[in-house]
Amino acid sequence: MIFISHYNVIVGRRLRAGAWPSMFALAMAAMPLSTSGAGTYVVDSQSPTGSLSGPGTEAQPYSTIGAAVAARKGAGVTIVVRPGVYREQISVPASGAEGAPYVIRAEGPGVVIEGADDFTDEGLWIQPGPVAIPGAENLRVIRETDTWLAPGVTWAPRQVFVGGRRLTRSTAAPNLLPANAFTWVGGSGLYVNLGGDRPGREEILVGRRTHGFRIWGKSWITIDGFEIRHVDDTAIDLYLGCSDILVARNRITLSENYGIKGAGGTRIVIAENSVSESSLHGIGLSAGASDCVIRGNESFRNAQPATRAAKGIYLQGAPNNVIAGNRTYENQDSGVQINAGSHNCLLYNNRSWNNGDHGYDHLDATGTMHLHNVAYGNHKDGFSIEGDSPGTSIFNSISVNNGLTTNRFDLWVNAASAIGFTSGYNIIWNETNQEPVKFMTTIYDLLTEYTTESGQDAHSMQADPMFADAQNGDFSPRKGSPAIDAGNSAVPNWPAIDFVGNPRFDDQSAPNHGAGPVTFADIGAVEYTESVDDDTVKLPSPLPAPGGAGIHAAQDAGPAESLALSTGFPNPSRGPVEFALELPRESQVEWSVYDLQGRAVWSEGRTLAAGRTQLRWDGTTSTGEPTATGVYLVRARVNGAQFTRRVIRF
Repeated sequence: MIFISHYNVIVGRRLRAGAWPSMFALAMAAMPLSTSGAGTYVVDSQSPTGSLSGPGTEAQPYSTIGAAVAARKGAGVTIVVRPGVYREQISVPASGAEGAPYVIRAEGPGVVIEGADDFTDEGLWIQPGPVAIPGAENLRVIRETDTWLAPGVTWAPRQVFVGGRRLTRSTAAPNLLPANAFTWVGGSGLYVNLGGDRPGREEILVGRRTHGFRIWGKSWITIDGFEIRHVDDTAIDLYLGCSDILVARNRITLSENYGIKGAGGTRIVIAENSVSESSLHGIGLSAGASDCVIRGNESFRNAQPATRAAKGIYLQGAPNNVIAGNRTYENQDSGVQINAGSHNCLLYNNRSWNNGDHGYDHLDATGTMHLHNVAYGNHKDGFSIEGDSPGTSIFNSISVNNGLTTNRFDLWVNAASAIGFTSGYNIIWNETNQEPVKFMTTIYDLLTEYTTESGQDAHSMQADPMFADAQNGDFSPRKGSPAIDAGNSAVPNWPAIDFVGNPRFDDQSAPNHGAGPVTFADIGAVEYTESVDDDTVKLPSPLPAPGGAGIHAAQDAGPAESLALSTGFPNPSRGPVEFALELPRESQVEWSVYDLQGRAVWSEGRTLAAGRTQLRWDGTTSTGEPTATGVYLVRARVNGAQFTRRVIRF
């Protein structure tokens, strides 16, 4: 059995056909190396000493990203971009190497790659006179009160934004433009109709750059931490067989095409990005892209103006990929679509809700496996297995309140896709009388009838999963939920942690109804836990003294004081990892490191003084041996409070 974490990504090698990635080896950040030309170089558009010629030091940074990548490229190079607005598009010119990636990363929040030019100045707009319309027999006169012209727009933009709203691209003649629309005429410029308002009184942005980053046929590259907005095509475009690419922690809004797209290639990792309001899909893989991982992303409110087509995550002809720990919601079409040729993909710990079509749609894709996914409140089916999609499996998942207004279902499997279909240990339920299941041609009101006739879902339940706040995307089970301690850990590729990395928790007040080696795993993407796992935990003051004394003092305590544990640094790491711990009082601290099978590999306990101190793990086991590549859980306990942090070793 392979225990998978949503932090797992691809080792730098091709997996065998049909295999799913299960180990972490692609570094999340570059390490200083002695490779020729390697080093860290700075870009700062705000620096008075910045220039196009560099040399990229703290004192003399590059002023543009494009200048930096043209001069500094290849294995072991890290380009750090400081906050500012960068009106440029970057074609990455070189590959990195295994163990020495080419890294381009934002130093922190506020590093913006802006795809549009600013035309807010009223002086850039005029009331046009007559204009010759190509193909027209006569000149047409534009009504001066409605349509305005920016002759400085000498390119054909695909997007225009006024006051943050996207105008409609129109093919109408300038004098016939409807309100809140634009058109461009070669030789004249950009025409807009703002319903009588003069352009420039609100911010007006005109699309110009087709992408933020474009990587064609390169490998071992990291793009990390940028805000990319208003591009006229795809914000991050991976094309022509890229491999071993990491796209992480970027925030992408209002792209005219995809937010992030990988066409072809292998071992692409798209992790922890936020993508919204694309005019097509949020995140996509196509054209044979395989052995890739899409994990921990948020993709929402993507919509195509002309027709319902935009998905949160879309796979087309992309086999053997992993989709894990993502949030897809309020997309125009389905949250996640596994389309033709995207065979043998694994999806786990995802949540897909309030989408305009299905939660998870399968069309002509075989061998898809679902584990611990949630579908809630989607306009049509929660899980739709249609076309010719045999061999689909769904386990430990929840589908609730889908298709309530459209007479669709929480689960629909058509006849062609019923071949080899397996399903069990799920929760399927509607709060209305809408039937929850359609299997082949039969609609079932009761899950027990569906189970009896189909032989599927023998251990599934038709019951309210008792989500904490499903409408707002919180699918944590509340105390008493039937999802608690009811999952099957014996299914292949079962994930030993939930979508945020919490280990499986045994609720002592709930009987263990699950199966497999861990009988207390929950159903769904979020593991119920009574333990405290937050950056700041309120404890009584004073704390009970070590050794059990001071219990009555705790009961008589005054206002609460704060206890906090930082995340690990560096993380990922090849060596030691340190944590900052804040203690309001001298306390006994016990902390341990576990692998994903729940085995303790290292532990320590000691009394620490009040104030800030450091906890350090050197990355070895209790016997001093180096730990293997993978994800580890670090737990610190302080007088009844517990923290859990995740550490990645590579």
